[in-house]
Amino acid sequence: IASDLREEGNSFKGVVLPKILVNIYSPSGHLRYKDTMTLIGHLETVTAEADGSLDSVNLALVMALLYCLDVSFLEQGTEDREGIHALPLLTEKQYVAAVHSRLVEGQAWKLPGLQAGVQLAWALSLRAVSQLPQGAGITPFIAQAIVNFKINFTLDLDHLMILIGEFYSKDPFELELALEFWCPSESLQHTSLTGSFLGVPLQRPPHKQVVLSKFVRQMGDLLPATLYIPYLRMLKGLANGHQCSHYCFSLLKTNGAPHGENRQAVVSGSVVSWEHFFHSLMLYHENLRRDVPSADSMQYRHPPIRGITQRELEGLTAFLQLLTTIITWSENARLALCEHPQWTPVVVMLGLLQCSVQPVLKAQVLHALAAFGKSPEIAASLWQSLEYTQILQTVKVPGQRQAAGIEVELNEIESSCEEYPLTRAFCHLISTLVESALPVNLGAGLRAPGFQPYLDFLRDSVFLAFPTRAYRRPAEKWELAEAVLEVFHKLLREYEPQPADFLQEMVELQGEQMPAHKPPGHSLMFHLLNDSPTLSLCLSLLEEGARQLDTYAPFPGKKQLESAVLHCLCLLELALQKEVTFMDLLRESQTSLLVSPVEQLLQGVSAQSRRADHITNIARYLYHSSSNPDAAFQSAKILRRIARYPNIQARLVGDFTHDQVVSEKLMAGFVECLDSEENLFSLCSDSDPEKRVARIHHETKIHILNLLITSLELKGPNLGLYLLGYEVKKPVSSTNLQDPGVLGCPRSCLHAILSLLQRGSEWRTGPVLTKQAPQLAELFYQVIYQLCACPDTSGPTMRYLRTSQDFLFSHLQHLPFILPGMSDRSQHICLKSTSMWERLTAPEDCFSKLQRENLAIIESYGTALMEVVCRDACDGHEIGRMLALAVLDRVLSIDRQCQWLMYLCNSGYLRVLVESLRQDDAALQTLLTPQPPLLKPLYIYESKMALLTRVAKTAQGATELLRCGLVGQLVECQVFHMLPQNEALRVFGQRDPSGFIPSPLERYRQILLPTLRLMQVILTSTTTQHQQGAAQVLQWLIVHSDVIQSILHGQDMSMGALQELSLLTAIISKTALPGALEMGQEINSAALMELQGHIGRFQRQSLSLLVRLVGTDRARYLKQIEETVSPGDLAEKREEMEVAMQQICANIMEYCQTLLLQSSAEAQFSLCLFSPSASEPADVAVPSARVPSLGLVLLLLKNSATDFFRYHDSHRQSLNKLERVEQLPPEELKELCQGLVSGSGGVEKVPSVQRNVLAKRRLVQLVNNRAKLLALCSYTIETCLFVIWRHLEFYLLYCTPTDPKDSLLAVRFGLFCMRDSFIAFCVDPSGSRGLSVSRVSQQDLEQLQTDVANSFNEPLQRKLLEVEGLYSKTRSRHTFIQALTRRIRGLVHHAKG
Repeated sequence: IASDLREEGNSFKGVVLPKILVNIYSPSGHLRYKDTMTLIGHLETVTAEADGSLDSVNLALVMALLYCLDVSFLEQGTEDREGIHALPLLTEKQYVAAVHSRLVEGQAWKLPGLQAGVQLAWALSLRAVSQLPQGAGITPFIAQAIVNFKINFTLDLDHLMILIGEFYSKDPFELELALEFWCPSESLQHTSLTGSFLGVPLQRPPHKQVVLSKFVRQMGDLLPATLYIPYLRMLKGLANGHQCSHYCFSLLKTNGAPHGENRQAVVSGSVVSWEHFFHSLMLYHENLRRDVPSADSMQYRHPPIRGITQRELEGLTAFLQLLTTIITWSENARLALCEHPQWTPVVVMLGLLQCSVQPVLKAQVLHALAAFGKSPEIAASLWQSLEYTQILQTVKVPGQRQAAGIEVELNEIESSCEEYPLTRAFCHLISTLVESALPVNLGAGLRAPGFQPYLDFLRDSVFLAFPTRAYRRPAEKWELAEAVLEVFHKLLREYEPQPADFLQEMVELQGEQMPAHKPPGHSLMFHLLNDSPTLSLCLSLLEEGARQLDTYAPFPGKKQLESAVLHCLCLLELALQKEVTFMDLLRESQTSLLVSPVEQLLQGVSAQSRRADHITNIARYLYHSSSNPDAAFQSAKILRRIARYPNIQARLVGDFTHDQVVSEKLMAGFVECLDSEENLFSLCSDSDPEKRVARIHHETKIHILNLLITSLELKGPNLGLYLLGYEVKKPVSSTNLQDPGVLGCPRSCLHAILSLLQRGSEWRTGPVLTKQAPQLAELFYQVIYQLCACPDTSGPTMRYLRTSQDFLFSHLQHLPFILPGMSDRSQHICLKSTSMWERLTAPEDCFSKLQRENLAIIESYGTALMEVVCRDACDGHEIGRMLALAVLDRVLSIDRQCQWLMYLCNSGYLRVLVESLRQDDAALQTLLTPQPPLLKPLYIYESKMALLTRVAKTAQGATELLRCGLVGQLVECQVFHMLPQNEALRVFGQRDPSGFIPSPLERYRQILLPTLRLMQVILTSTTTQHQQGAAQVLQWLIVHSDVIQSILHGQDMSMGALQELSLLTAIISKTALPGALEMGQEINSAALMELQGHIGRFQRQSLSLLVRLVGTDRARYLKQIEETVSPGDLAEKREEMEVAMQQICANIMEYCQTLLLQSSAEAQFSLCLFSPSASEPADVAVPSARVPSLGLVLLLLKNSATDFFRYHDSHRQSLNKLERVEQLPPEELKELCQGLVSGSGGVEKVPSVQRNVLAKRRLVQLVNNRAKLLALCSYTIETCLFVIWRHLEFYLLYCTPTDPKDSLLAVRFGLFCMRDSFIAFCVDPSGSRGLSVSRVSQQDLEQLQTDVANSFNEPLQRKLLEVEGLYSKTRSRHTFIQALTRRIRGLVHHAKG
């Protein structure tokens, strides 16, 4: 290597670097003495690139040297003796002396910073070696070198401080690593400022933290003048963060002199203290203000800089930067300093701005004022102070000949110096103040109140002039543009056009009438809706930004240019968003102002390119979505808004396809946005930058898809056809779609859509997108549907989908039945997908056509009809309200575009309906009295709940209901507490003699059941907000837990009781889960324990209900059902009760499965819900205080398998009869009709022709009923197998038995214990988890293995496999039953290893 270094000189890339890296990463891991010296010699001559960075080769060599010097492995817990003996630093005698002499006493390097970094690494290595024990190879020279090095290193202490400050100055992830330099005890010694650690029990900080904290404090106590500025810069870095800023504030406060001393006296405290800082600042101000020139004096243009030396300027700048950092992070520090009666920092700094000081110092003062302005209460006074001091001259003094203030600084001082720190800082100050507080009467009494003078300066003197100014530092050009555009963006974002903005108001000033200023957003809108210089410069910036980004080359100010471009895009998008309201109000005001729509102005000709390419330039940012996702997102929003106008579409297609190169690039940009990968499971959070970018990519896709959908609805040629790859210059029907690359066909948006939808379609689980991003999947399917439904695109699309993609078949085979075991999100998207494919593949029937035509007639009346119907639904006569609610319900069911739902939400009527539930509560309570008044409130309540349930069937509607506080209103309703408990009130003793008025219990159920259905639909519809909805519904369960307990423990098996249990168990299985304790809400331990108790109680009650339904009570319940349904009643009622019982069991087993999965992904850490006993005694219905045994699940498994074959036979027979209804014997027809015709002799009166119709209807009922029962039994079988397998895997593989004498069955077994909100039987391999009495002996485990082997026998296994072959294989999880059966059999027949 050394010879290569000498021969190759600086050319290391091809030969030397690979050899060095091979040697570095060899087993020895370190370079020998000669190689190390040669490498150091080369690095002494290395120079930096033009931008100050190292090239990749030299950077690799630097890292190689640092790796050679790295001995950090010696600091681990035990010394690696082999590593020590292989270390050249200890084994080669001349290594330390030569390297030390070369690094410390040798010649200066061409890059002093690089030399300092290597010296620091060498010092750390020597320090680490010095800590080794005696005899580990430490030579006397090493010890002496360490001492000498310490002496020499003190000379570079200022560099160390600066390094620390710079290292901790940036904290993008807010880790606050600088907390290692602060000890919590420091802040607690001073109670003048509330700190982050107050109330937190103190722990002894680590030794490292104590030493670093002492270093910070002691350096400030004994600080020489040469280290003053480096120390302040270090504190600035260490104050970066919420907690760090508080500690630094406390340090500077502690170092100060007592407040009682005279301000003019010499400060006796530390020079690093608030007292010293602000005392010095006031002295500077008092000395400099005597030299403030008059407004007419020419000295202002070239002020004499007196009283502040360069060293003092650097010190003041360092202090102001430290102050800015602290008050930026700490609001408490901000308020404490501002309100200090003696220091008055804001007043002093505003005074300094009026003195003759350097612009760079004024700029830093403005940055500090901006940090103070982050608090609204300070910002309000700062506005008035700015007006008073006239930093920007807003009031012209009579007789004044020359301008004054910052405008002169910009035009004469900063422009001549070609540096603009003061202007940039002023923009930053205004941006902060605008966001905090913008007083309407700013400047009142001195001039026409308002923000207009500031806006005029920022627009005319800063923004419009920035392209023509000269810049010594090229990046400052874009920094200035970014700063002023940020102010414009904030002003327009907060502006909402009001009618008063378009009236010319007058104000009286000094006896004269003057026109009042408009809001700043109004002025910006006016300039953006005209071909103004402001709009032209924004469009020019967009063109310049796209041109620079297309080069993919770094340049000074690239980040700031990207930010400026983003602000321009946001301004255009906001103008498009607000222009309709703005122009409507302008027309109504009949003023003489002339404006044009933004979309029309964007079609103008560019001054630079001489082409109408503004929209093309905006679309070019989609091509940079990976590097600039925000710009691509705003670009997609703008294009989507523009795409609404049919007259623009054809022109856009021409602009996009005019140049072949530009056309291909634009197409690639749209495709890249659709192809972008993101984590679709965490789209709601902005806390993590990666999650935020993923959300932006997701929303960009949605805007592009909506653009395509909107375009396809318009007449061609349009953007949708172009982006999807169809002909736009020939007839669309002549399009020949091909795969990308075939016959020169580019990859289009259609290819991207199909590619995303095809992912996972070859698996049995179906397309991945339908589960991960249902909203995207729905929009994708809608695009394909529109292409297939349109006559022009149908032929090419269907041909391509059939031949190249086999798309229809691959997706149709995955359209599943809605099974109870499916997740809420899967059910939701399955319903939407099925509906979409029905529309795509099936011809439109007469009823659907009639619905569509009726909706078109309704929509033709516009919002006027919506207003009337919604108002009638909320107020008026009872019959009118019921009819209006019914109309809304029906219209919402057929309104696919959700226009009525959006109106209902945006107009506030939905909130009125929700809040009226509290008003209905009192009337509903009167209905539960023995002699109720009229039932009108009940009927209105049912109609209202039916409408709200219809609204909740969409994700948007469910989210709006949660936002309106629906569940909160239901929580406060007292009627749910009025469950009739007295038997005289519960049954039929209180029924009206006429039979019209139901019993009190039936009336109660008419109130409760709609509420339960509504909450179940909300839980099913909400996807991303599911956790929020589940938390609110759980609160309703907890508030009404007494009623829930009564229902779950009830012995009544009537239809109403089964419906209650079915809905309740479904809701509990989705809400009473461990995730309920992790909602992100701060609750104290007592409330947490109470919540855990409620969740545990719901879990116990659910398992107790399962015991009753599966045990010997099962036969009694079935008999009670037979007795409840009289022979004269409809058979449909009996079948519905049977479905309800199966549904309850399926819900509880789903609950058990979810609890097991959420407890742990691995069986050895899982919680157990059932005790290790598989025997099936005569009565498995144990008391609720006992843990149910695994035998209960085995019994349910057997019953479900038996029921499955019974239902399967009935289902097959009903299908056969349905195919040959006309050939059925009269007796069978009569028997089938009796299921629909009640009463004796009813069938005899039915004509024979009508009997066939009734029989067919009854057979369809039977087929559908048996299909539901088959799905429920199949799902119950799958969940039972999973629960059995998970328990057996734990007990037989991971459970460690206790003392054999302490038999599980001989003690009071199965006590419940609390852990992570699960109420479950808890054991673990060591037996330490759970209660002491819950122990499992070896005898118990052997008995469990024997009993399961007897119960889970061959006949049962054959039955289960037959179930999978008959049903589950095609409708559910393929081979799931087979896999679980095999695993259970393996666990039972193989002894524990």
